[in-house]
Amino acid sequence: MSKKIMLAVLTILLIATCLWSMRQKVYQFIVTSHVNEALSGFALMDLQGHAIRSSEFEDKVLFLDFWSTWCGACLQSFPEFQSVYENYRANPNVVFLAVNMGQDGDTPEKVREFINVHRYTFPVAYDEGSKLTDRYEVKYLPTVLIVDQAGTIRLRHIGYSKTLENYSLLLSKHIDELLNHGPDKPESNKKNAHKDGQHQN
Repeated sequence: MSKKIMLAVLTILLIATCLWSMRQKVYQFIVTSHVNEALSGFALMDLQGHAIRSSEFEDKVLFLDFWSTWCGACLQSFPEFQSVYENYRANPNVVFLAVNMGQDGDTPEKVREFINVHRYTFPVAYDEGSKLTDRYEVKYLPTVLIVDQAGTIRLRHIGYSKTLENYSLLLSKHIDELLNHGPDKPESNKKNAHKDGQHQN
């Protein structure tokens, strides 16, 4: 093999390795924003192929965690996510959904295998066609949306770093605030939230 070809191959391998490392690395930024946006109705699918509809979560605090199997930060956050889920799993007023984006080769079968291998027990949903992911412009992972009992998105949290924040404490704090104080939004907005799969563009 000539030196030019060998150099080209090594260059390609180096670029590929760098891109993969960038994709797997923990995001070095954390963005937490308080929002006041009605959650439009949606329909997702669980890993057994059954429908999950937003109307099932009326009057509950809803925790949506958008993720992918290739996202290194997502995988690092999951032990804490599992811990938070276990703390609230007996509370009927809180619902957790780890929403796989359904992109870049993630299929329901691949996601189910991943969850089984790691023995996670939190509920997992699959976003067929990335409809919900696109609707809420999820660009960076993990992205967490916390929705209040009236169907209003109250918090958007992007990124994960064990060294930069106490992830589980942060999420638990916002969940507890909603459980203790409830939503603070007009009744007229509540009527527009949590309607199955209906979204106005």
